[in-house]
Amino acid sequence: MQPLGAKEQAGAPKPVAVAAFDFDGTLTRGDTLLPYLRRSLGWLGFVRSLLLSAPWLLAFALRLISNERAKARLLCVSVAGRTVQEVKAWTDAFVADYLPHQWRADARARLTGYQQSGQLCVVVSASTSLYMHAVGAALGVSHVLCTEMEVVQGRYTGRLQSPNCYGPEKVARLQAWMAQQGLSPAAVHLSAFGDSAGDHAMLALAQEAWYRGQPWQGARAGRMTTPVKLLLGALFALHFVVGALIGLSADEAHYALYAANLALSYFDHPPMVGWVQWPLVALNAPDAVLRLIPGLLWLGMAVLVYRLARRLQPPRTDAGAAGDAGLWAVAALALAPLPHVLGIGLLPDTLLMLLTPLLMGLTLDLMEGTDTRRIPPWVALGV
Repeated sequence: MQPLGAKEQAGAPKPVAVAAFDFDGTLTRGDTLLPYLRRSLGWLGFVRSLLLSAPWLLAFALRLISNERAKARLLCVSVAGRTVQEVKAWTDAFVADYLPHQWRADARARLTGYQQSGQLCVVVSASTSLYMHAVGAALGVSHVLCTEMEVVQGRYTGRLQSPNCYGPEKVARLQAWMAQQGLSPAAVHLSAFGDSAGDHAMLALAQEAWYRGQPWQGARAGRMTTPVKLLLGALFALHFVVGALIGLSADEAHYALYAANLALSYFDHPPMVGWVQWPLVALNAPDAVLRLIPGLLWLGMAVLVYRLARRLQPPRTDAGAAGDAGLWAVAALALAPLPHVLGIGLLPDTLLMLLTPLLMGLTLDLMEGTDTRRIPPWVALGV
């Protein structure tokens, strides 16, 4: 069979149009791996797999191991020893009964449009070969790049045969596939579609990139802008100066006594407000240094608020300072008096001030998670 790029080797080449689609959250409404395992194993088997994987999932939630290791463990305890025929039966039922209710109509229509126009379509997903090749057949896409599972003598070993097809690995797999098709990078016009940080590398490779249905701005779009850095730096300095000029309030002194007399609980308040300042109190640090703790907690809260606003803002091709949701969120925060009070004095509410946007971010992870990422945020939320 003649390679796809062979026709373009003579004369002025016309770029071959290639459309690369992520799967979970892009073509579907959300994660598919966990629903696949739940439907296939039954609730008891699914819960057993989660319990046997819990230490790995917790380690991933705490960023101690990679998502590949956590995912590999979950898959190992779920499918090791299963026959190919058994998994095929699971997959046939999953594709026929579950997936039809999970498609994103807009993304599915875009894929169909590319197919009808004769463009070369490929699905690039971190989901596994347990069901992804069957998904490709259901979509009419003959090219599927995914996380391949190992099969030996007709049984799944539970081990990954390929690296987890996530992040930079998506680019490596896509480039290797294009080379197999006889397509050089200069001979391809790549359109890419994704919905998560794991797709950023693939989107950066494309001439036309779409993120959650909107034109992608690029990885730099999520970075904090200079005006926001200057504003946060000025407010942090203001908190420090004001805190250095005034003594501890009665409440602050009360909680400093917690640090001088550590315990797991107290009569009127939880102990964390004492534990976070214990090292400085033990060193007899001056009041101005103690005030660095609420200042840093306020700064962390402001950064999280900025990131949440940017995360929730629809991508824009004309983004500027006036259209930066993160800038406006930080500006609104700067006008609120109570967070400034908590940024100067260390109270239990100062800790809650940081935890609130953190919990909001974890909630978004639960809503938008793909692969095994829906479980680690639940574990982190419980911790």
